[in-house]
Amino acid sequence: MVAVLVLLAGCAGPDFRRGGPPPFVVGTAGPDRAALARWSDFPAGRHPRPVVLLGDPASAGAGFTDGAAKQAFAAKRFSVTAALPAGSATATVALPDGPAELGVIGAAAAVAALARPLAGSADPVLVLDQVRYAPATFPTDRGPLALPAWQFSGPGVLGAIAWPAVDPAALWRPGENPDAGTTAVIAGDDRTLTVALLTPAGGACPGSPVVAFTAEAVASPAAVAVGLRAAGTGSVVPGPTRDDCASDDVLRYAQHTLVLDAPLGGRVVLGPDGAVIAVRRA
Repeated sequence: MVAVLVLLAGCAGPDFRRGGPPPFVVGTAGPDRAALARWSDFPAGRHPRPVVLLGDPASAGAGFTDGAAKQAFAAKRFSVTAALPAGSATATVALPDGPAELGVIGAAAAVAALARPLAGSADPVLVLDQVRYAPATFPTDRGPLALPAWQFSGPGVLGAIAWPAVDPAALWRPGENPDAGTTAVIAGDDRTLTVALLTPAGGACPGSPVVAFTAEAVASPAAVAVGLRAAGTGSVVPGPTRDDCASDDVLRYAQHTLVLDAPLGGRVVLGPDGAVIAVRRA
């Protein structure tokens, strides 16, 4: 996957086309150290380790029949007419750090967590007239994970809307963990991390300084934050200078490998903007 973003500030500030300092480049200020503080209370060494769901915990299934249904889902406005079973008390779940017996919530508790109040809004309402208890796959910081789930369906839903049926105590701040939209791989030594990061062209415009980008990591007992650091190399891209150099300053995903200070273990990996990067094992 390639993401291309024009850096509008590429030609602003110092005249780097004529030998000035390297331009400010978005996303190359190094790791987000402040993000480590936000994760300082995450119990990375606990078993079972809390499940870190990424983005919206509600899975939208296969989509919706029309725009109104999609809008209702986005606003979490549901009219649930199905009977709401209590479900089982516990379930054995295969977590990344091993199997664990987790508490299970009833369908009514799932609806309470999933839906927002209907009053005071003119947004469409999505009718959910069927519910079943079945596993569903959710994105987590350790990749896709199958969890017990309450699955709700209705005339406006293609497939079903799933909400995790596990006790909220087993989840780490669901709905508050933004997905970085990229992935990383941890090697068998549990220290060598290869991560895909948006990386600028680094001086593609003729006449501009060549900029090198180095991956860095800062760590705490709970998390590892990774990012890129930009530095001039002392050389200049050959060719005549141009005034439209911003068209060459683009970001593309590139693989960067670095060695962590200690084994990753249960620590969360954070991207340059503090969002969570999904990690899989090699």
